[in-house]
Amino acid sequence: MGSLGLLFLLYFAGNTTPPIDIEKNTSSVKEQHHEHGFSFEKYLQDAKSHLSDEKLILINQLEAQLDQSTDKSDLYDKLIAQWKSIGDSYLVAFYLMKKCDKECLEDDYTTIGGVLEMAYQQSTDTLHKHIIADEIISVYSNASNASPNSNDLKTRLASAYVNYTASTMKGVQLLLEVTRSEESHLEANTMLGRLAIVSGQYDKAIDRLERIKTSYPNSVEIHLYLAEAYEKSNNLTKAVETLEYSANLINQEDYKKEVLDHIDQLKNLLNS
Repeated sequence: MGSLGLLFLLYFAGNTTPPIDIEKNTSSVKEQHHEHGFSFEKYLQDAKSHLSDEKLILINQLEAQLDQSTDKSDLYDKLIAQWKSIGDSYLVAFYLMKKCDKECLEDDYTTIGGVLEMAYQQSTDTLHKHIIADEIISVYSNASNASPNSNDLKTRLASAYVNYTASTMKGVQLLLEVTRSEESHLEANTMLGRLAIVSGQYDKAIDRLERIKTSYPNSVEIHLYLAEAYEKSNNLTKAVETLEYSANLINQEDYKKEVLDHIDQLKNLLNS
């Protein structure tokens, strides 16, 4: 699915890096670094080497104050703000984890997980991606364990397995668990629909997405995935119908144009 597949990449900004096989997710960050041969200290020094003299002096001062302070929360906030302004999501996540330590709440976990996912996308180093992926799994596992009745957290953990590891089936099982508990859960059903398309199970994808779209008639994502499933199952008439509905939901003009152009391509095929 040429141009519409590209649209998905642009519109939803999904993970495009090959997955990493990760089975262990309960070790500490330091244990993970040691196991995979990753040096946090080297990473930090390398990040500092790109700073201006002014920024470097300020960050070194804040780090020095950490060693002398009993109440570190404000210093962590300042370090988080500095690395955020620099654009290093990995170090932002590191200091967020240090700040809440063993007293992380559900919101802390989800914030840290989201920042780590940004760090994963930013990293160009395979070894570092391995570390970050392991940490994403660990953070969302801890969050889910702390709030076992939260289907949103289970879905985040499932998404992490699907997007950042080769353990896709672990993610699928968690998603199915969510939909058994909450039949119309938007994110879980959408992801299961997408995975069905990826695995060539177009009828399953169509059945699931048709059912869930009645609960979320304004979800662009559901309708675009549904259109993809119809197109890949060679039902071009339904694909066009679904895409036309989707186009009316899209506000961004460039993405809407991509959809409209693809509709024209499908109509040309129908009329040929």
